[in-house]
Amino acid sequence: MKNKKVIVMLIAGISLILSGLIGNLVISFKKDKTATNARMILTNKEYGNFLEASNKFNMMRDNLYMNVFSEMYYDTIRENINDYYEKLKEYESLVDDTTKAVKELDKYCKNVYYSSAKTNTKCSDYKELYEQVVNCFVYDVTQINDNIKSYNKQQENKENILSEYQHNKKFIDYNKDKKYLGKDGV
Repeated sequence: MKNKKVIVMLIAGISLILSGLIGNLVISFKKDKTATNARMILTNKEYGNFLEASNKFNMMRDNLYMNVFSEMYYDTIRENINDYYEKLKEYESLVDDTTKAVKELDKYCKNVYYSSAKTNTKCSDYKELYEQVVNCFVYDVTQINDNIKSYNKQQENKENILSEYQHNKKFIDYNKDKKYLGKDGV
């Protein structure tokens, strides 16, 4: 009789321990799922911020090509150079906004796999889009500086020499190729 009581108590004890462990596992799973869903919502929000910043960049780039780069002539470059620099500073600030959005996305996307394919796609796509923004910016600044260099070569009077547009940006090199259009190194 005593053996049966001990066995029943042992089985009951093991059952309670197992049910406690299973319950704890289920609760932990639900908490993790809730936290992951909240993180996916934040990721999608930050991706929206990134798209907004990169769209502003693209609109500014189109504007620069239509209204600045297409109007950059040797005979007017000197009188318009300060306007060109101001436009480039605006352009550069849009790159800064895009970089900030990318750093936020990095917080949510680095080494994480979500249950949503859309969120995973956003986490893989933003890096490539960011590098395209950086490539465009660096390329455009290089083009303007090449025009300024060419203008400077034509000047006989050294007082007419113009300075090139300078930036000291450190960009994130996601694909690790250590290159941006027009610039080597990170």
